[in-house]
Amino acid sequence: MSRSTADAVKAFIADLARPFAIYAASGSGAWATIVIADKVTTAEGGALVLGVLAGWGTALYAGKAFENTRIAGQNAEVEKERARSTPPPGTAQITAAADVDVTVRDATPPEEAPPWERAQ
Repeated sequence: MSRSTADAVKAFIADLARPFAIYAASGSGAWATIVIADKVTTAEGGALVLGVLAGWGTALYAGKAFENTRIAGQNAEVEKERARSTPPPGTAQITAAADVDVTVRDATPPEEAPPWERAQ
């Protein structure tokens, strides 16, 4: 099996795995609901079943929310580093013309500046 064929098989299986898992979980959940409804005969048993299902659902959604929060935090850190490593758009292209003086000078106090540079 060539490398591209192996990758295609992996991609095919990966594409089928998620929907199959969803269908399997849905089917087993539906079957479990029917079986539990048939077996539970008291109000306490029904309350216990509902509590377990609510706890399971809450744990699932809380875990997914926590995972999304962690992923969002990691993505934010990546974007911060990317912003630090690249200059803002347009700054890398700014160049002075050959006749422009771009030497760095120390600032002079206003009283020592020539009259045409003093603030009015």
